[in-house]
Amino acid sequence: MNLVKKNMDVDASVDDLVVTKDIKAETYFDLRRDYIICDVKFIYDDKVVGYFDSNSSVLRDMEFESNVINDLLKYSFEIKDNKLILVDLEKQVSFIENGLEELSSKYVVYTTEKFKKLSVRKKTNVTSMFGIGSDNILSFNFSLGDIPSEELVNVFKSIKNKKKYYKLKNGDILNLEDEALQELENLTEDLELTDEDIINGHGSILKYRAIYLDSLKNTKYNIIKTDNLFDNLIKKFYAFKDSDLSLKDLRQLRDYQITGVKWLYNLDKTGFGGILADEMGLGKTIQIIYYIKQMLEENSSFKFLIVVPTSLAYNWEHEFDEFAPEIKKVICVGNKDKRIKILNNLDDINVVITTYGILREDEELYHNITFHGIIIDEAQNIKNNMAGITKVVKSMQGDVKFALTGTPLENSILELWSIFDFVMPGYLTSLTKFQSKYRIKDFNEDSELLLKGLSHQINPFILRRRKKDVIKELPDKLINDIYIDLSTEQKKLYAAELERVKREMEEIMATDGMSKARFLILQLLVKLREICIDPAIIYDDYHGGSNKIDTLINIINEYIANGHKMLIFSSFRTALNLVKERLDKEKIKYYMIDGGVSSKNRINMVDNFNLYDDTKVFLITLKAGGTGLNLASADVVIHLDLWWNPQAENQATDRAHRIGQKNTVEVIHLISKGTIEEKILELQNKKRMFSDKLIDGEVRDKNLLSELTEEDIKNLLAYENKE
Repeated sequence: MNLVKKNMDVDASVDDLVVTKDIKAETYFDLRRDYIICDVKFIYDDKVVGYFDSNSSVLRDMEFESNVINDLLKYSFEIKDNKLILVDLEKQVSFIENGLEELSSKYVVYTTEKFKKLSVRKKTNVTSMFGIGSDNILSFNFSLGDIPSEELVNVFKSIKNKKKYYKLKNGDILNLEDEALQELENLTEDLELTDEDIINGHGSILKYRAIYLDSLKNTKYNIIKTDNLFDNLIKKFYAFKDSDLSLKDLRQLRDYQITGVKWLYNLDKTGFGGILADEMGLGKTIQIIYYIKQMLEENSSFKFLIVVPTSLAYNWEHEFDEFAPEIKKVICVGNKDKRIKILNNLDDINVVITTYGILREDEELYHNITFHGIIIDEAQNIKNNMAGITKVVKSMQGDVKFALTGTPLENSILELWSIFDFVMPGYLTSLTKFQSKYRIKDFNEDSELLLKGLSHQINPFILRRRKKDVIKELPDKLINDIYIDLSTEQKKLYAAELERVKREMEEIMATDGMSKARFLILQLLVKLREICIDPAIIYDDYHGGSNKIDTLINIINEYIANGHKMLIFSSFRTALNLVKERLDKEKIKYYMIDGGVSSKNRINMVDNFNLYDDTKVFLITLKAGGTGLNLASADVVIHLDLWWNPQAENQATDRAHRIGQKNTVEVIHLISKGTIEEKILELQNKKRMFSDKLIDGEVRDKNLLSELTEEDIKNLLAYENKE
């Protein structure tokens, strides 16, 4: 075409057509709100022709013009309504940074003042400051320099949508891949700030997120700045092991327990809550009691609410009686009228102990009571966030909250969220966001990183020690007496049987004297002991449940979850059969030895139990397994009922506590509160203490029945828990 034009002559009679031999292209760029617009003009000698002009006296070089337009199209300009526009923001940046210069080397380029002022901001001046004011509230303030805060919401949305750039209202383009900007967006997500918070650029957040912020500051974000009060809070929080406690009787505790008391105390003083997740048997209860003692020493008006499973209410009472008898406490159980009276007269009370079931009934009675501290035992009871009891527990008003559990996570990570939602609501974000973030299907590098981050977030607020961690502080044999209240139906049957036994004993002693009574007492008291375990042992039509067996199953589940093997002893084969039924329902594998098991099968069961880890429970009757078994792979021994002869009990315990045992053996006695079982234990301890002062352990070789006095028998038949 060019060759043709250079050699073409136009007849003089044609006066409306101009043929030029020299062509230039000029490009004009302007900026609109959402796009760049380009106007292309072609200079044919002294004639100016727009690309989209339709009427022209100039013979146009369409090949040349097309080449110019194609150059623009390469940079993603598009033709729309006879306009050349560039809409895509990412392409706009690429054109501004590279294309404009390339075009200017080929054509004349003009830009408007507005276009010239356009800048692509590679870096954003991000600042964020967190501090704690005199009102003890954690506040934040952040800024992006001269970028208006009202644009931040849309900036952050663009980052979420994986956009590379964002155009501000003034036309400037933000580089959304700027590390500081992305950090701020992630931080607002982590802290769950609302759009209003972001627009304001300042506000307040939950104080206990300070620890989380500090962890983010040290591990994830460079933009976080904190003031001196904030830094002092963090320093104080992590220095709990150096806390000064004024209690003088801490020497009764082991070192790890003192650390636990200091941890609880420090969380309280810094305004946080926590989960005491020590393995069962390490004394979570005693640590809570000493923490309460310390707090009451500083402020005697403080009140604490302790919520426990039904079967453990009196165990807590017993522990308070033993370690803090001076603390004014009340067990808020019994009938409704009694409970109302208790809760209306708390002026002189520091500790209220109630059960999950009763708290649910009494929810409204607690709404006008604010406690300094709320403690829940066996916190797995609130693992289901949707359960009614969970909602009731979380509605209780307290300055600080603690949860006790040996198994903070049993089946689902949402259980952990629910417990944290009690101790520090909002700390693990909302349930919806938590579910979305931690919906882990496969364990891979991403999920491992996610869980590592969660672990880092919760670690400061969970104190967990296992026996193997503190074994140097533990004795070879750890005794743990757990006191259990009889169920309502058990109490009725026990009281009725007790009256019958009393009458019969009085008749025997009146007619035959004490010597004969001593030998008849064993068979007379058998029924009472069986009712303490489960009335179903003797009453076929009994369906009222057993708190003792319920507690046993909970203990078994917790110890299995923590990797322990256990031996369970009972004097009664029928009792172990009931335990078997429950284990079958729970799908827990077990072995059982009673009088009907052959020697060969005994050996096979013992060997398999010691060699393999698939079965962690061994049920053994007193007569069948008191001697001759080496079960040193077990480190927990549970006595379902107390025996008259302490030596027989020791022999049973020694199935695990023997040569070859590398761990501390925990011996658990399940004792029905206020019944003959508690009296037997008191009698054992009294005789043992007396004997130990004379000849170490001599009483362990004697059957207590042979030494019972008339006063002992009357004491055995006392019942102190008839409600």
